Amino acid sequence: MILQIRPVLGGFHLSCQARQEGSASAAPAARHAYGNSGERINIIQKKLTDSAKLIQSGGETVIETEILRENGSIFYLAREQGKECARGKLTCHPCSGAVSLIRPPQGVHLDILTPDGRLEADRQKDQSVLFVRDSTVIGKISPFFSIRPQIFACADDYPAVFWAAMYVFASYMMHEGDVDIV
Repeated sequence: MILQIRPVLGGFHLSCQARQEGSASAAPAARHAYGNSGERINIIQKKLTDSAKLIQSGGETVIETEILRENGSIFYLAREQGKECARGKLTCHPCSGAVSLIRPPQGVHLDILTPDGRLEADRQKDQSVLFVRDSTVIGKISPFFSIRPQIFACADDYPAVFWAAMYVFASYMMHEGDVDIV
């Protein structure tokens, strides 16, 4: 499945551009309906000053995501109808180059636990993100911080709304080291 990502005021629009018939795994299919070609998913801010995002499909909120900071660790949480459907733990590494007080560590790796198993997301040198399950790449987001439109190529093992939540997790990871000037 290919998701095309377009930024809009207050969030993103994701559209499902292609869908292959069949699935390599039947377990996720039991919980969700897969995205159809032309399906549109919206990612919007829950509140103006909050990091929480809502993922909407067909006009209704399907998944809500948020950032949790507990005991010095950073977690990303996705809830579907109030029930946790994914939880990612962020691993950060210092920026390369000279150490500075204004350059915080960058998020480089996510361990994501889902009811269907464990995934990993890794930041690449070109600012793209790879999603891996059992040593197999099952998703890739084209580079963040580029002037080109973003494309998310992902396996049909999971539905489009789940991949939208993973896009939000990747976005959180990529922007974790951002410095907000007030």
